[in-house]
Amino acid sequence: MEKVSVFLLWLAIFVYAAAFAFYASYFISRKQITGTLATAITVCGGLIQTGSLFSRWLSSKQSLGASAYESLVIVAWFVIIGYLVIEHFADLKTLGMFVTPLVCIFLIKAWSYYHPPGPRIEVLRGSFISAHFMSMFVASAAFAIAAGAAVLYLLQEWHFKRKKSDSILGRLPSLQILDDVGHKSIIVGFLFLTTTLITGAIRAYQVWGTFFDAIVIATFLTWAIYAFYLVLRVAVGWMGRRSAILALAGFLFVISIRFLVVPYMSFLHGFKG
Repeated sequence: MEKVSVFLLWLAIFVYAAAFAFYASYFISRKQITGTLATAITVCGGLIQTGSLFSRWLSSKQSLGASAYESLVIVAWFVIIGYLVIEHFADLKTLGMFVTPLVCIFLIKAWSYYHPPGPRIEVLRGSFISAHFMSMFVASAAFAIAAGAAVLYLLQEWHFKRKKSDSILGRLPSLQILDDVGHKSIIVGFLFLTTTLITGAIRAYQVWGTFFDAIVIATFLTWAIYAFYLVLRVAVGWMGRRSAILALAGFLFVISIRFLVVPYMSFLHGFKG
């Protein structure tokens, strides 16, 4: 079954790449059939990736998410699910041009960590730690979507400042829609990140007798950035460009945890991949 999982993973990558091409074509041509095909191809990619994860689960006979390979694949899967929900309710196909290549990058990077499924080390066993992983994956996916909306927001704002009505950037969604999508995505991500932080800190104390590890500290700093975002939004009405920049800053912290803190800076977490 693991060979099936690997085959489906690469098939999903190619399908997502095709979806990106259709989303880009839709953005340029505005042909409804092209946008519909882009969505349909993305759904197919999601189903194929689901099959890859299911096959991996059958091979490992345990819950997934303990390895770098599995974590990146699952985050990418949650990004696709979250995006499809947003597209359905907000008809925000333009965001697909950001999401599909990002997912391809995640999956290709995941492959660089690939290894066959094996038993978890003792510290990573149990339903408690599985809940910790899943909340972390959902939070990461939500923040990735918020970052995509922030990028589009900054592009659209730049387009308005140029005052060139013939620019292709004028086809981007309105600033209000992009700001709203980013804000709601951060709310979802923040709730799950809070769960991640609490469960991770508790588990760290249970295993090592201390909270002071680079991963826990970096996660808290990321939580603080998004908490700052939400407080400023509610207390002083921070919206627009400043919120978009803060959303991108938070996502950079999310990325740094996976690719910098986990492999190079954590002295207690004995599991690097």
